[in-house]
Amino acid sequence: MRTDSRTGATPRMALLLLLLLLLGPSARTARAHEAFPGRSPVVQAKGEDAARDQKEDGKEEEEKKKGPKPYAEVVTKEAKTLEGLFKVHRVGPKVYYEIPPALLGREMLWYTEVSRVPSGVGFSGLPVNYRVVRWEKRDDRILLRGLSYEKRAGGDPALEDAVERASLPPILSAFDVDTRFDGLALGCLDHGASPPGYSDRLFRFDHLRRVVAGRNDLRAFAYLPQELPEYLTRARALMDAAGADAPAVFLDTGPAAALGALQDPQVAAREEQLVLNLGNMHALAFHLRGTRILSLYEHHTGEVSGEQIVDFSRRLIDGTLAHEEVFGTKGHGVYYADAESAHPEIVEGRADDGPLIAVTGPQRGRLRGSALAPYFAVPHGDMMVSGCYGLLWAFAEKHPQHAGEVLGALGISGVGVE
Repeated sequence: MRTDSRTGATPRMALLLLLLLLLGPSARTARAHEAFPGRSPVVQAKGEDAARDQKEDGKEEEEKKKGPKPYAEVVTKEAKTLEGLFKVHRVGPKVYYEIPPALLGREMLWYTEVSRVPSGVGFSGLPVNYRVVRWEKRDDRILLRGLSYEKRAGGDPALEDAVERASLPPILSAFDVDTRFDGLALGCLDHGASPPGYSDRLFRFDHLRRVVAGRNDLRAFAYLPQELPEYLTRARALMDAAGADAPAVFLDTGPAAALGALQDPQVAAREEQLVLNLGNMHALAFHLRGTRILSLYEHHTGEVSGEQIVDFSRRLIDGTLAHEEVFGTKGHGVYYADAESAHPEIVEGRADDGPLIAVTGPQRGRLRGSALAPYFAVPHGDMMVSGCYGLLWAFAEKHPQHAGEVLGALGISGVGVE
């Protein structure tokens, strides 16, 4: 069988969704990186035989009453993991799926067709089944609902409400969550709550400058929940909403992306780097020697052209970019933390006598083919989640009891950390 999903399933999902159709329930999961000791909820796929076995096993039922287990006790070192749209772990006779919180409540179309058949019994490509489903989380359980579009309303709000009430999606199956988080690493961009009459752009940049002046290291931007300044209201709200009963850490998305990019061997191998995180809203550049910050500038991505980014980045390297230039063009500002950051020569991104210019972030494509000749960072082979790897590093920084496991899995040693 070959199974496709309109949410972007890869061919690797074929085996997984075949298991779904043959065994019954399934679950999806947020991609949790191998280094992070706290994972997304994991549910066990149960066919009729497995369900019967569980009922007969009083010990296993008793364990369920105690609540979710630590991740390492469920997905052990013996687990065989299949990567794809979501992870599938086989541990002995049991199969587990990790659940992606970001996809809970999202409608998904599952479509199954014949991929290969024995000679004389049919043709490949024939449709087998399709179904629209939605995953929901309720306490420590994951519900799989089947959705139907047989009844429709033509734009009349009252009629739409009546159809919705008469079409309650049935629960196809329910799953017990078998794991709990061992840790949380959360990030967002926070301007901070600036005083009345004070520029929020300057207030945000004052925070960046204050952190670097206090301890010149990218990891200094990491906070335990109780360490968050009162003025970082968005970050505090995020941590409060998470309600973590496990070790947690907060890291601003800009420094997180830079810490992630430093885990790319090509970036880590250079003594000096300029890491540009081009987000959808903010562009933040760090001129670095390992995790030590020489200088930085921050702007709004939508307020600068590709040519301005090239110009600002080059002049940050050679020490001639002024704070007033960036702030005056609707940006945040420029800060030189180290007198050694000035370079009289302006160099291309891969020149031997200057920093490697590495770019990450969702708007990184704006610099493709530019005069900076940037290197597109791919930490651990994935350019889409630089910030996630940076969050892991921050977690290890603030929770030394987990540092050995996390940093060892990330291969951080020898990354040019000072």
